[in-house]
Amino acid sequence: MRSLSIKLSCLLRIFIANFQYFAGGGRFKKRRTFITLLLIPYAFVRSCLLLPKPLVFRQITFVISTKCTLKCKKCNNLMPYYRDNHNPYDIPAEHCMASFSSLAAAIDCIYEVNIIGGEPFLHEELDLILKFCIDEPKIKKISITTNGTICPKDDLAITLKHPKILVFISDYGVYSKNIEKLIIWLKEHRINYISQKPSFWFDAGDVSPRHRNFKYLKKMFFLCRMPQCVIFLNGKIHHCALSAHGMDLGIIPDNPKDYVDVTAFNKGELRKKIEDFRLKTASIVACDYCDLSKIIPVVKIPVGEQKN
Repeated sequence: MRSLSIKLSCLLRIFIANFQYFAGGGRFKKRRTFITLLLIPYAFVRSCLLLPKPLVFRQITFVISTKCTLKCKKCNNLMPYYRDNHNPYDIPAEHCMASFSSLAAAIDCIYEVNIIGGEPFLHEELDLILKFCIDEPKIKKISITTNGTICPKDDLAITLKHPKILVFISDYGVYSKNIEKLIIWLKEHRINYISQKPSFWFDAGDVSPRHRNFKYLKKMFFLCRMPQCVIFLNGKIHHCALSAHGMDLGIIPDNPKDYVDVTAFNKGELRKKIEDFRLKTASIVACDYCDLSKIIPVVKIPVGEQKN
């Protein structure tokens, strides 16, 4: 009964996340909203009947670099920690492509791959990574999230013009110092883009353990403010950025139950691991280091405020 309860909880969590994503508008036109939402109960029914079921992700955030041009005080991806205590790094294109190929081989479809950093335009091999994503038939759309501080070289324009690609600009006001130049460049090269200026961020709190009990952590995970925010970092799938980067930095204890290492299994084993990751997770360690749950009063903070 406990495993069934967790599975139902996970399915409901995925359904809510999909509804928010497809029905709420966003980066791409959502023309398959109804069909996509039906995949969730459809998958559950097939699971109960022990039939093969589609393994579809609405979005996977693909981290290719921890180098960033900004140092935001409340960055949920913990980028300032890399600059303060570690050497920020680019993930080599060869490793990005090999590990993501393993992931793609084990699943059926990814509606959108969101390529981020850090700042993705800092990655010297971005063109190779983008071409790989374009050529992967299981990836339907590609977005690149940039903070508007860098205008790419003209060589990248040909790849960015591909119809699968959308450049998403996070406008942080005065901190996005080259945003006007970037928008002019995108228009000149006829590259699809969206510029969005968020009015606030949610404060996740400091990155330290709260020592919450498991029952409370289960509620936090189910009512996360960013449900199904799947992060792919260094060949591992995590449930959120805090989990991925917190463990990468050594701030959060490494817990193999909280992620799937796509390089550690064959295709059949990996598919089962990913299914369990989506449908049998009650909570993760990172929940104890975070306040971004609907059961905790929300705290809104200024966008992109910089550390000294």
